[in-house]
Order: sequence, then C-alpha cells, then structure tokens
Amino acid sequence: MSDRAARTADLVTKAAGEVGDRVERERWRLAILRRGIWFIDIPRTSSTSINTELGERFGRPYGKHYGTADHGGAPVLHDPVPAVRVRAYLGHRAWNRLFTFSVVRNPWDRVHSHYRFRRERGSIPADMTFREYVLALCEATATTPHFRSADTRLGVADYLCDGKGKVIVSYVVRYERRAEDLARLGTLAPALAGLGSVRLMQTAAEDSGYAAAYDEEMAAAIRTRYAADIATFDLSAYDPFPADPPADDPRE
Repeated sequence: MSDRAARTADLVTKAAGEVGDRVERERWRLAILRRGIWFIDIPRTSSTSINTELGERFGRPYGKHYGTADHGGAPVLHDPVPAVRVRAYLGHRAWNRLFTFSVVRNPWDRVHSHYRFRRERGSIPADMTFREYVLALCEATATTPHFRSADTRLGVADYLCDGKGKVIVSYVVRYERRAEDLARLGTLAPALAGLGSVRLMQTAAEDSGYAAAYDEEMAAAIRTRYAADIATFDLSAYDPFPADPPADDPRE
C-alpha cells in the first residue's frame, strides 16, 4: 500500500470511529432519558457500590465505566464526570426532567479514605505519610506529581454545582447518614428503592475513624481547600478541630 493510500485508510478509520462514538453517545443519551435517572459519581463516597447496583438493575449506560472522558469535546459517560458536563451532554431541558442524585462525604473523611485507597493500590509512594499527602493535595494543581488527575483534587461541590455554586442534582445523600438517606431516596424515586445493599472498594481502615489522623495544620488546610464543600453541604460539624465542638460529636 502506498503512503497516500495508507493515510487515506487511516482517515477513513478515524472518521468511522468518530461516527461510532457519536452513535454510542446518542444511544446512551436516549437510554438515560427513557429511564429518567442519573447518578453523579464522586470518588470515595461509596459511588462504586451504587454504580454497581445501578448497572445490575438497569444495564448500560448505568454501572461503573472506565476510560477517556472526552471525545471531540463532548463527555462520554465514563466515571467520574461532574454534573455540569453531564447536563451539557444531555441538554439542560432533558437534565431538568431527570431525577439526579449523588453522595457527599465530609472532606476530612473523604481525603483520608482516598489516601488509604491510593496507598493500597500503589498510586502514591508507599512511604508518603498522610500529613505529606494532605499538605501536597491542598496546594496541588493539574501539574503536581501524584495529583494530576482531577479526581484526586476535586471536591464534592465541584461535581455537583454549576458555575454559580448552585447544586444542580435533585437529591443529595450524606455519606454520614447513608442508610437513612438512601431509604428516603426510594420514596422519591421508587425505581431506586432498596439501593445501598452493596459495599465495594472499602479500604482496610475504612471504619477506623479519620479524626485521629489529623493535626490542626492538616485540618485547617482541608478546611481551606474544600471550603465550598463545607459551606454548600453544611459539613463543618465533621471538622476534627472545630471551633465549638458539638455536644453530640458526629465523628464518633
């Protein structure tokens, strides 16, 4: 085959792939609109467990998917994708007709869980202490080693709010009261009744308590980095070093 013929064949293959991507995106979009439900995946909030259950109930495009997040500037629904990008993909009017939900977790606990998870899977150095991790994270940008992936840096508000800071999902489950909020979810969207029986990808120390892992400087760094999460979802009660500790401490 000549160089010209080879280039032509490559262009044809690329074009066919792009058409196939567009067809797949549209097929997924129509399936979501027919079902009328979408879940926004946020790392370390039990999202893998919930996505797994959704996939078992409804099939694709629900479930846990991995891969590139962009083709031609449009989001393909690989995890995790912020709500504003899914809304752009589906269309604002279509998004507003859906029942959309997610799970939020206080940032001190979520960062501690993410650190444990990443250490167990070798995506950060084995000798990186939690203190080093927190202080690096709280200054991290897209070029910082070990934090180049957005899902290692984004807060829950980044996933669930629009550019004006408005929450754009229908219902938010609090990780700290997961069973109670998921039970209420079933009353709001009957197709989701009973959701929450699967628990996957927990770390070995998931239930050990996060507060003891922090000192005041670390807690303050998280407080500053994730101020939008704390304010938007009223999470200050979970601060390991609160100004005025509540009588009934939710961290215990």
